[in-house]
Amino acid sequence: MIYDKKSIALSGIHNILKLFSGPEIMFTFILFSYFMDEIFKQQVWEITKLVPKGRVTSYGAIAKAVGYPNHSRHVGKAMGGCPKDVPAHRVISSSGTLSVPEFQVRLEAEGIEVENFRIKNFKKLFWNPLDEL
Repeated sequence: MIYDKKSIALSGIHNILKLFSGPEIMFTFILFSYFMDEIFKQQVWEITKLVPKGRVTSYGAIAKAVGYPNHSRHVGKAMGGCPKDVPAHRVISSSGTLSVPEFQVRLEAEGIEVENFRIKNFKKLFWNPLDEL
């Protein structure tokens, strides 16, 4: 019988899950995931607080700065529930597009020009935490 890589991988994952299934292990995994998620959010929020007024950064840049370069969507999720003292309006997509249209007013109040939900002079205003810290 010939097996493809996908079915072998899925079989392996299934066997690992069977091995580690059980109430104590599942509870530990859920608890660990919760605390890791909270740590990630705190790191994202702390970096975001460092973005200067009149500048913007991207979800991807923050993901790289906190050590998870492929987790820009998770940064977006963390920003969705951030405290009021975190300037979420300064975090935008890597194309310079606002993900929350309501943030346009706040950005313009900081002197950032926005047209059709896109930042004008995005490259000039971009703040890269890896370069700036």
